[in-house]
Amino acid sequence: MKLRRQTTSPDGFIIIAAEYNHGYTAVLKNALDYVAHEWRDKAVGFVGYGSALGSRAIEQLRGVVVELQMAPIRYAVHMPFEVVMAGNKGTPESELFSAFDERAGGMLDQLIAWSKALKTLRMPTNAA
Repeated sequence: MKLRRQTTSPDGFIIIAAEYNHGYTAVLKNALDYVAHEWRDKAVGFVGYGSALGSRAIEQLRGVVVELQMAPIRYAVHMPFEVVMAGNKGTPESELFSAFDERAGGMLDQLIAWSKALKTLRMPTNAA
């Protein structure tokens, strides 16, 4: 129930997906399926990480979110697993993530634009 409440009010989402065995995690699949209706008509961007920069997980997720009636945006941020591991070893975040600033900015710009546009689909219509 808590997940449903947390997904009702936002206009868009960023899914951070780890790639395991050429796909995304079972925990993420369960969350997407459990909250199916609340995702509808909302934009979604992706940040992926893993051996193939999370690209295979994100590719699978694009098809899943379309079936949930979400709008996946084109830009995504792909990170090598080494970046995530370096963060666990105490490397400053500014050093780790500065290489992703431009791509992340493009993703956020698209996410905001699509989120605003899709909000009109979720507005109740006036009864005539």
